[in-house]
Formats: sequence, C-alpha cells, structure tokens
Amino acid sequence: MIAATMTGFLPQPALATPEEITREEALICTEEAGSATIPTRMFNPYSPEAESVWYIGIFETLYIFDNVRFGLIPWIADGAPQWLDEYTLEIKLKPDVYWQDGTPLTAEDVIYSFELPKRYPETGAITLAMWPYVEKIEAIDKHTIRIYLNRERPNKPVVYVALCEAWIVPKHIFEEAEKQFKSITEFAFENPIGSGPYKLLRWESTRIIKVRWDDWWGKKYFGLPAPKYLIYIPSTGNEETNRMLMDAVVDAFAAIAPNWGDMMKYGVSYWFRHKPWTNPVHETRINMYLFNNERMNKRFGEYATAIKLAIAYAIDREIIAERGYFGLAVPLTDPTGVLPESPLAFLRSEDIVKDYTFSYDPDKAKEILDEANIKDRDGDGIRELPDGTPVTLVTIDVEGWTDWMAANELLKAFCEDVGIHVEVEHLDYTVWESRVITGDYDVMTYGVSLWNPGGYWGFLSVLDDRYPVWPLTNGTPARYHNEEIQRIRDEMAKYDPFDPAARTVLAELAAKAQEIIATDLPFVLTCVWGPEVGYQTKYWVGWPSAENPYAYGEQGEPGFLNVLIHLKPAKAIAPAPAPAVTVMTPELNRTLLALLNATQSINVQVSTIGTKISDLSDSIASLTSAITVLEALVIIVLLLQLYLIITVRRGGSPR
Repeated sequence: MIAATMTGFLPQPALATPEEITREEALICTEEAGSATIPTRMFNPYSPEAESVWYIGIFETLYIFDNVRFGLIPWIADGAPQWLDEYTLEIKLKPDVYWQDGTPLTAEDVIYSFELPKRYPETGAITLAMWPYVEKIEAIDKHTIRIYLNRERPNKPVVYVALCEAWIVPKHIFEEAEKQFKSITEFAFENPIGSGPYKLLRWESTRIIKVRWDDWWGKKYFGLPAPKYLIYIPSTGNEETNRMLMDAVVDAFAAIAPNWGDMMKYGVSYWFRHKPWTNPVHETRINMYLFNNERMNKRFGEYATAIKLAIAYAIDREIIAERGYFGLAVPLTDPTGVLPESPLAFLRSEDIVKDYTFSYDPDKAKEILDEANIKDRDGDGIRELPDGTPVTLVTIDVEGWTDWMAANELLKAFCEDVGIHVEVEHLDYTVWESRVITGDYDVMTYGVSLWNPGGYWGFLSVLDDRYPVWPLTNGTPARYHNEEIQRIRDEMAKYDPFDPAARTVLAELAAKAQEIIATDLPFVLTCVWGPEVGYQTKYWVGWPSAENPYAYGEQGEPGFLNVLIHLKPAKAIAPAPAPAVTVMTPELNRTLLALLNATQSINVQVSTIGTKISDLSDSIASLTSAITVLEALVIIVLLLQLYLIITVRRGGSPR
C-alpha cells in the first residue's frame, strides 16, 4: 500500500492498483501553482494551457543544456551539432529512438515539431523565435536533419535554444489532430504518447501519476531511471511547498522560503550546504525591478529616467538578497548581469562597472530627484512633478510567490524613504498574468537569465519587443522599444555562444548593450542566483550538488530528465519474501487429515445450529407480526369506547 506520508496528502481514490505502489518507488515533485488542483487534463506541449511539469518524462528534446559546464548534452540527438558552413547546421539522431507506441522517431518528427508553431503562432512555442532567422529545415535521411539559416539574418543562439528546449512530438498523431481541431492548442492529448522514460498512468485533479516505461529506447544509452513512478502534485504556494519537502511528502521542488538552512535537518539538500545554497555562478535567475517603460514614459514623460535612476540608488541590494530572496541570492549592483567570478565574466564590461555601479545611496537618490525638480510640493511625503503629478507607482506580483512579494514590499519601503509612493498588489496568478498582458502596472519583479543556450543574446530578449517573452505572446513585459538593442542582438546572433573564438566580438557587443541599459534603465538589476531547487534525501539520493556536479534542471525542464537517470534509492527496496516451503512428513499428513475431519464435523454442527437459528428467527418474525395485529385491534377498541362515551355525554345515541 502507499505509505502513510503519501496517502495523507494524496486524496483517495488511490491509483488503479494502489497495492503495487510503495512510497520508496515513487518520486514525487511539486511546484508552486497557486492552487491545490490541476485545472485541466492537458498533455499537449504545444498548448499554452499545459505546464511542462505535467508531461516531464513523457516528452524529450534533442539536447539538454549543460548548465554546469555551459555546453550541450546529446539526448535524442547523436553527438554534437556540426556547422557545415556559417549557415548550415547538421544534427544526427540516435538511430534507435522510438515512440511509446512502437513507431520509430525520425527526422520527420523533429522537423514537424519545429515547424508546427509556424502554423499556430498562438502556441507561443519556443521555436517561434527561431523562424525569422531560419530559411528551412530538411531531412537528409531518417536520422539526419539540416537547419539552413537565413543568410540575411542568421541567428545561431536561437537555434541552440530550440535544440535544447523544443519538445519533440509524434508527427503521426499530431497530423491527425490537425484535421480535427481548428488550432493545435485545442488538442488535449489526454492520453499522451511520447518518447520519454515515463508513461501516463493516471490523471486526477490533484495529481498526475506516471509509470516508468521499461522499454524506453534510452536505457541503452542512459540506463532506466530508478524511480518506478513519477508523481506530480500542485502546491498553493512556497510555504506549503517547503512544508511538504520537510515532511518528505515530496522529493523535489522549486520554491523560495526563508528557512532553507533549517530545512537541512529534515533531510533537504541543495547545491551548497551553506549560503547562498543555490549556485549564483550559473546565473539562472537575474532578478530585477522591470519597468513598464511605455507607461512610465506616458505618465512621467521626460522625468521617467530620473525616477528610475533614483530607484536604482534607493534600493539596498544586500537587504533585498537577504530578506527578499531569503539569502539565496547575491547582490548585483551593476547593469551587466554577470558576476565577476562567472565563466561568462568575459561579457562583463569593466568600464560600465566603473561608471555605472548603483550602490545603496538614498541621499544620492533624493539629490537626483531634487535636481530634476521632482519635489514634495504639498508636504504629504510624496514627491510631485512640476505640474503637480504625484510620483506614485503600482507594482504587482503573484500571491504565494513569497520572494517576489517580499522584494516588492522592500521596494515600497526603499522608495517611500526618498519620496516615491509604491502601491504593492499581490494577485492571483491569472489576474497577474492578465495585468501583465494588458500593461496595467508601472514596475514588477521579474527574472531573466544569460546562463542558457542563448547566452547574452537570450538575456537581452526582455528588451526586444519584436518577439514574445513570458507571459506575453506578443512583445515583452518591459514594453521597451530600442532599435539599437535590436541591432546588437541581431549582430550577436551571428556568433556561436559556445565558440571560444567568438568571445571578443561578443564582449564588445555586450558592452554596447550594457551602456544602453545603464543610461535608459529599462530595468534595475538587484541580485542573481542559481536554480532555486531543493531535494529530499529520505527516499532518493544522487541529487546534483557541488560535491556531485552534473547538468540539471527544475522538474518541468528538460534538464530534469538528466536528474532522473542519476538518482538512486536512499535504501534498497527489500524484495518480497519467498513463500516458505514445508516438508510433508507422514505424521504431519495424518495430523492435518485429523484436523480436516474435525473441521468438517464442526462445520456440519455450525450449519445445523445456523438452520435452527434461522427457524427461530422465522418464528420470532411471525410472533412479531401477530403482536402488531393485536396492538392494532386494541387501539380500534379503545377508539370505539371513547366515541361511545363522548356520544352518551352529549345526550345522543349512536346510529
């Protein structure tokens, strides 16, 4: 049976065969979803309604990004991608990959998966950003594809992003779905067929249960994952997520909490066993206060830049890293986005660092505002523009995302100290998403990354409004338009971010972008950290760490597939004991026969007694019926007597 820890959280009815599942066989993951329920049964990776953590383990990608060594790990692909020339990239596939229905996975499936979003832009899929830069993709044979870049606008980083993040889906199934649905996003794929090591076993509104596919093609190359079952349960917020991890209800999580150090005594592990717990050198999370630049310019006009510059000096990044991000991050006071100890430090312009380091200096922030003639004109503690417009900002976040909530509350405190009023709104996720899409905010907490297959080109994506950036499907939440940034990104795109020979030119381009960021301030960087992931070691060991470094990802990312194949049970699962074999001697045989005869005799006597009890029950039932009838007759007689008495007293006579 499922262990008490598991059944206590996962409501009944249990699995189709609960007696076959033990807690030791199940790897349970969670993430902050803002709700304890899963809104829909959706396993189509090309539907915006589907969360990747729902179908992780079912679908796979060509490569996995090596976020430890900044490289590529071939997965479905066979070997590293090869540039045949400046515009042609060739990728080989492993020759024996097949879908869970037995159909071979070929180059046609890969091309179909990459081309699908072109026909359905509403998917918001990662490959949408690729197609403006790619001329075509073709199959050379069943296991070889070539990607031809647009010679006028080549882009190598965007191709690498697609290779590592685009889920490959079965063409033979999705082609049929296209005939049935107006948009492929409507195809729920309720019973998904992928190529990964897990198959869907059961879906419920509170959990998704997948079972290991022991015929997985990848066992030849990677071995089978040790967990037999992969289970996902949603969490209402970071606090609940951390509680479940400490109680060993879940094994892996991505969440923020103020007590990561205390959680270690409950068997929780991280990359480091000390602050900042995560590895900031991986620069997976570059946190910022991201301005709605369009709205800031509309509301404050020529004064917008001064307000943003004042905020850059008004905030204490040490406190934000410690209290806002609970000690998981390290401060970042310059606009480069790169730590000096990072392997990507060659992208860090020291001239920009020297001229534009925004240390905590509230007096300087006040001075900037005073010089811009933004003053408190009515004595209410809030500064106004010369025309009397108060400098008030609205910042939004998601209720339950405790790091963003704390960072916004700190922003409010720091800004009000220099005369800028900030209203903080903690929203339900769907409301927050709607507000971001419609642009109903002045500033918001946000995070980007340059430690990804796109490198610095990817980091600048939040400033390039030509292409969608989460959670938008058109434009970016910065609402910032700068053609020079676009030109810099297009120039960066010509170079391979993994090629050491490209470092010099990439550094020069990054410095130009950093100067624009430092002067325009479309965002204010605060701190940087690695993936905010933690692991429970009660049931599974082998998690990624500084002592056990390997490429990894959060439980909804392709890199989590690499984690699955590295895990081992914390303790061996004891096999079911073999039934004891009894030697049948003559004496034992006679004893058993005597016992059998005695048992049969007892059974006969019990049967006889049972019959007599049954007859007695029938007699009692008959007697009960007779008593009931007699009682009814007595009641009738009493009623007649009462009627006669009343009639006589009235002087009448019965008729």
